[in-house]
Amino acid sequence: MEQYLLELFARGSTFLAAILMAVCLHLVIHAVKDLRQGHPEGFLYLTLAIFLGVGQFVAFEASTEMQTSERSMILPWAFKVFIPALLSLFFFRSLVAFALGKGREGLVKTFFGVTLVCFLYMLGDAWPVDVKLILACLWIFFLFKSELSIAT
Repeated sequence: MEQYLLELFARGSTFLAAILMAVCLHLVIHAVKDLRQGHPEGFLYLTLAIFLGVGQFVAFEASTEMQTSERSMILPWAFKVFIPALLSLFFFRSLVAFALGKGREGLVKTFFGVTLVCFLYMLGDAWPVDVKLILACLWIFFLFKSELSIAT
């Protein structure tokens, strides 16, 4: 039984790290929104985001799925954790916007999520890894720009 639990957690650690990264990005967005409006709750959100960011890093480093030579590289982390978390954040936030009756905001978030999927996994399948990582970082800017411009 113990071996089964260890295997289950070993296989799920990358998934857990991606979820923690998505929650971390979500909390950073809320922290920036609250701090812009002068609410002190933003510091709490920022503290939780830092805690979860460190937690996802520890969970990903403890993963037995990766070889030890790849652990020091940022690219495996970006493609196994960061980009899926970013995509899920775009899609879940668009679903929430649609559920709240904000169709325009939902369409904007869906558009950015779908274009990132197309650029990284369909059109840019043969692109260099560095270009894909730059696109993901650029989409972080789009995420914050769309969230903060909608909030104000």
